[in-house]
Amino acid sequence: MTFRSALEQKLDDWTKFTVWPMFVLSVCFVAVTALVISPPADLDGHLRAQLATVSIILWVIFALEFLVRLVAAPDRRRFLQHQSFELVTLMVPYLRPFLLIRYLWQLHYFRHRGAGGMRQRAIISISLFALFFVYTASTLVWIAERNAPKANILNWGDAIWWGFTTMSTVGYGDFYPVTVLGRLVAIMLMIGGLFVVGVTSAIIISAFNTTIESYLSQHSPEDSDETRAHRGKALMEALSLGALHDDDRSP
Repeated sequence: MTFRSALEQKLDDWTKFTVWPMFVLSVCFVAVTALVISPPADLDGHLRAQLATVSIILWVIFALEFLVRLVAAPDRRRFLQHQSFELVTLMVPYLRPFLLIRYLWQLHYFRHRGAGGMRQRAIISISLFALFFVYTASTLVWIAERNAPKANILNWGDAIWWGFTTMSTVGYGDFYPVTVLGRLVAIMLMIGGLFVVGVTSAIIISAFNTTIESYLSQHSPEDSDETRAHRGKALMEALSLGALHDDDRSP
């Protein structure tokens, strides 16, 4: 084994060892920073200062873990290219929540579960992306709007409500940004909402098609691919029309 391959193996072992702790600590960091940014009215000032200290300690842990992987990397320039977003989150900790999605893809539970596991991981990742996107955009809008003249998004709770209604394309209109920055973020949130709905729909349709194909393969193994495709199309049309009864499910 060469020195380079030995370093790569050590880096891989270290990443596998730290993925769960980093995932849990990142969740804690998101929760703690949310309390620091927008503390409840009854939160003691001393406790808020302690939470801020905890967030700094967690950030130091993230930085040290990143530094260990950088030192152990056989090609540091390539490592920085591949981990550029994580480096950005160290410089802008506010973006740390999005890194949870990467940790999710590295968890052993999802890495060896076949196509079903990949779909589960994709759905969870999209859901987390939507949640963190709303959290990030809403907080940014709240910071931009809270001191603006004629603003109506004056607290973090209203900003989160506005973010979810905007992301879901519902848009009640009870809250809306009045600043340029707030409106730009709102446009990004609307586009992100369309992306999430579109990708989620595609995953659900893909899973449904796989289920239909599996059903036809088990019940009609002698049919050709073209015949199964035709029967699958007819089956999906019947399901969409609500015309499929129990006695019609036999091949």
